[in-house]
Amino acid sequence: MQAVMAFTRKTAAQAAASFTTTKGGQATPGGGLSGKTLGGMSRGVSILSSLSEYAGARQQAAGLDQQGRDEAMAGRQEYIQAAQRVNAIDAEYNALVGEQLAATSAMGIDLSSGSVVAARNAAGADADRERRLIRNGADTNAKLRRVRELAFRQGAKNQRFGSTVKLGLDIASAFV
Repeated sequence: MQAVMAFTRKTAAQAAASFTTTKGGQATPGGGLSGKTLGGMSRGVSILSSLSEYAGARQQAAGLDQQGRDEAMAGRQEYIQAAQRVNAIDAEYNALVGEQLAATSAMGIDLSSGSVVAARNAAGADADRERRLIRNGADTNAKLRRVRELAFRQGAKNQRFGSTVKLGLDIASAFV
C-alpha cells in the first residue's frame, strides 16, 4: 500500500511540474501530460481501487468469522440450558419422591410396599424420559449450530481466497 501511495505522489508531482505559469499567473500546459504519465496515474488509481475493494472483502470475511463464533457460542449455550432444565427436573423429582415418602410414612404405609415402589419408579421413568428429550433436543440444536458455524467459517475462507485472487488479477492486469 505504501508503494502505491508513493507511486501516486510521484506521478502527481510529475503532473504538477509539467505545468508552467505565464506572466499573468495563469497555468498553461508546458508540454502537457504524456501518455506514459496518464497511464501511470490510471494504473495507480486502479490499484488503489483494487486495494480498497480487497479491504472491503476482508472485512466481510471477518464478519462471517464473527457469525461463526456466535454460532459456536450459541451451540455451547444449548448444552448449558439443557443442563439447567435437567437440574430443575432432578430437583422436582427429588422433591416429589420426598413428599411421597413423607406422606406414605405419615399414613403408616410401608415404604417398601408395591404401590409406593411403583409410584417412585413411575416418577423416575417420567423424569428419565424428560431428561432424554431435553438432552437429545440440545444435542440436535447444538449440532445444527455447529453446521452453521462451519458454513460461516468456510464462507469467510472463500471470501478471503477469492478477494486475494481478484486483487492479484487486478494488479497483474494493471501492468499488462
